[in-house]
Amino acid sequence: MDGIIKGSLDVRGKLNEPRINGSLTANSVKGTYTDYNTYFNLPEGRIDFTEEGIRLNNIVIKDS
Repeated sequence: MDGIIKGSLDVRGKLNEPRINGSLTANSVKGTYTDYNTYFNLPEGRIDFTEEGIRLNNIVIKDS
């Protein structure tokens, strides 16, 4: 895997019931999904973590 992921996450709670809040911004993240021998590319996007779950905002993952 290669690229840049920046952000801030606040992790609280129990190990089996974590509460994660914050966001991450991905830029030019690429790698290989070895189970399928597939290359992927995530040019840019934001991932938000809230009490409701994980939201992938306008993220397009490309394979080749």
